[in-house]
Amino acid sequence: MNFRRTAVSPTPIVFNVTAFVDVLLVLCFFFLLTWSNRTKETDLTIALPQSSQKEAPQAPPAPMIVNIRSNGTLNVNNRNVSFAEFESLVKKLAELNPDQTVVIRGDRRSQYDLILRVLDACNAAGIGSVGFAAAVQN
Repeated sequence: MNFRRTAVSPTPIVFNVTAFVDVLLVLCFFFLLTWSNRTKETDLTIALPQSSQKEAPQAPPAPMIVNIRSNGTLNVNNRNVSFAEFESLVKKLAELNPDQTVVIRGDRRSQYDLILRVLDACNAAGIGSVGFAAAVQN
């Protein structure tokens, strides 16, 4: 008797990804349609009253960030400026918008005299809203 085994090739394993892709696409569409980064009012049945104002109020301008480095250089909104340029820039901003705010970020090793000069320039330009930035310890 001949008990010879015939060589049987193994059946290849086929992984069908079509169903997985379909499910992922459905989930992506679901999340895209239901996700909202802001809330919108959708009740259209309300009759809003008319305002007597001709223009909508403008959003407050972004604050002017003044970095005072330890070596005495001024950096305004990521641009190095001299003190004379800073004074003219502050005057122009105060003329354009009287509600302009200035945030002073002084290095702890910077000279206090320079911080006072920046404050005086803001005061001379008519900017009354000046703040100081500080790091918060945990």
